[in-house]
Amino acid sequence: MIFGLPILDVVVICLYFGGVLAIGVYSARKVRSQLDFFLAGKRFGKVVQTFAAFGMGTNTDTSVNVSTNVFVNGSSGVWSSLSAIFTTPFYWLMAPWYQRLRMLTLGDFFIERYGSRKMAMLYAVLGSVGLMAIVALGFSAMGKTVLGLTPKPLAELSIEETAEYERAVEFSVLKDEDFTQLSDTEKDRLQALRLEQPRQSHSYLNETLLVYLTCLVVLLYGAAGGLQAAFLTDMLQGIFLIILSILLLPFAIIKVNKVYGGDGVVDAFNSLHTYLPESALELWGSPQAIDWTWYFLIAVGLIQTINVAIQPNMLTAIGAARDEYTGRFGYVAGVLIKRVVTILWGVFSLFALLLYMDEISNPDLVWGYATLDLLGTLNLGLVGLMIACLLSALMSTADVLMITSSSLFTHNLYKEFVPGKSEAHYLMVGRIFGIVFIFGAGALALGFNSILTLLKFVWGFFAVFAATFWLGMLWRRASKNAAWASILTTAFLFLVIPAFLPVFFPGMRTNEGLLLSTPSRVVERVYTATEADVRPQAATEGEAIAVGETFSKTFEISGRSVFWDQGIILDEDGRKSGKGMFNLDLWILNKLGVPVESYVFAGNESIKFLLRMVIPFGVLIAFSLLRRSVLSPELDTFFAKLRTPVTQDKEQDAILLQENINNPEQTRSLKLFPDSQWEILRWNKTVYVGFFGTCAVTGLLLVIATYLM
Repeated sequence: MIFGLPILDVVVICLYFGGVLAIGVYSARKVRSQLDFFLAGKRFGKVVQTFAAFGMGTNTDTSVNVSTNVFVNGSSGVWSSLSAIFTTPFYWLMAPWYQRLRMLTLGDFFIERYGSRKMAMLYAVLGSVGLMAIVALGFSAMGKTVLGLTPKPLAELSIEETAEYERAVEFSVLKDEDFTQLSDTEKDRLQALRLEQPRQSHSYLNETLLVYLTCLVVLLYGAAGGLQAAFLTDMLQGIFLIILSILLLPFAIIKVNKVYGGDGVVDAFNSLHTYLPESALELWGSPQAIDWTWYFLIAVGLIQTINVAIQPNMLTAIGAARDEYTGRFGYVAGVLIKRVVTILWGVFSLFALLLYMDEISNPDLVWGYATLDLLGTLNLGLVGLMIACLLSALMSTADVLMITSSSLFTHNLYKEFVPGKSEAHYLMVGRIFGIVFIFGAGALALGFNSILTLLKFVWGFFAVFAATFWLGMLWRRASKNAAWASILTTAFLFLVIPAFLPVFFPGMRTNEGLLLSTPSRVVERVYTATEADVRPQAATEGEAIAVGETFSKTFEISGRSVFWDQGIILDEDGRKSGKGMFNLDLWILNKLGVPVESYVFAGNESIKFLLRMVIPFGVLIAFSLLRRSVLSPELDTFFAKLRTPVTQDKEQDAILLQENINNPEQTRSLKLFPDSQWEILRWNKTVYVGFFGTCAVTGLLLVIATYLM
């Protein structure tokens, strides 16, 4: 045994690492220029593009986040990841942009569209930090799950670990009780334990060491072979990701039938409905996920659609394709595969809930616990394969984002200060920055205590540049000064002040006026009793429940911090203290008389996302309208490029592009409003079929998710 794992599992992990490192060495031989390193020479086809999009978009946090939230909230927990499904059809519309821009990085967009190298430099810095946060999501989820795969037995826990374990068990018991039946002392104790979040499981492995070892592996192949190594390993890792998605499901079905009786898939699903509470199978409107309201889902969908467009990795993922249609098809196909496996993860998590609801108190460890229970006893190296799958999910995202961030730093920042160097010099700089990026992501992962909190941070981060990008692509009147006004206003309101104000004024964190919480609520629902409801004798007024009878059940929805994005904790002195970034926007609304402390948490989160959309666009439009529209040859060239489709024949593509640049008026008829300042293009057959086809597939997946979950 090594770190609690059998030798065979360790061998499987080592073989996987050896495979990806070999790909890195192979790809390094083909790197001759920045285009080779950062965009792999723009030579990939549909298969590679599909797996690259799937791998890049499917981080370790996706599967773990789904299993955690479904275990806690029932079916409705799948929305923590599946909420992005509503953005999928819009990728078909946006994808051609990244080919038609014909750029090495998205930082070049700000140079060509607004004529501002300083704007490109700022984007390079903030874009790299945003990508770092995305990779940190994967590191955080991977660390928690792999730690769950190497648990210490109770007999080997230290005195401190044993005491924490006992508090975790107490927390689990109190949390599962009917809140209305708890005494005042028990309610206070529940609140104290909820703030502490004690761990019930401890591991042989050190999370910090595990995260940084993974960083090292990503660097060894990604920094050597560039985007080609990243995309080729993504193909390998895409296969592993699909294995991860289906590996546990059949074993879970077999065990459910063994424990609860039955034979086959249908009987296993029947057991879900027989032995899980009806409340656990509410995909829509569940009180267990009361914060995932319809308006919050709309807000999340909107901000994801708007902000994902300006993520630097979009150009990397789509721009590396050999032509426009390949990039568009590959990206959308990869994203749709991700939606399918997300549903599979949700279904598995329901089976895990049925099997382990009385055994696990820390939901972050569900995936690891289930892997050990379902696969570990077979002694076939499948636990090692699962760890390899989790690592592949992480690395398939981290490698592409590392390359993207390296290209931003090298091309849009370093090159501005150190021009005129050789290709070899800039390649070396890109590789060095890749090291900084990956280890920075590891450090960021260790600084967040909640995967979902970090996820929301990512959702809002790119709002700084979103309006500048969207209106820059679609509206000729968007001006340089207006873009700067939008960027700076958004950055200070939503990033700089919220992050640094508590640093300069640490007393804010314990100020009573800033520790407001949304109101706690008790929600009552009426259900039809299943075996799970009968077993604990969860009757009202002391009467026993029989299967099939209706009964009422109360849910305590605890209050959430209004002004601190990571909630309220107890500090070293036992005082309540705000953690994370300060929600300046909600504080301003509060001072203006808006009763944000009386709103539900979902309402405040939706307001935050709405402000991150309205303010940047509003500022940019207002400042642009203050300036008179003028003719600009540079803008004519920029929009001529956007009206010219990219073909596989590079020479023919260059000829056609130059013709349209020389005579931009000949492409004006492609606009939906030819005589206006708006650069919205008419849809052709490819756009109509692709968009509505993707809408149909998305709708079908929602129907399937509803039926299965």
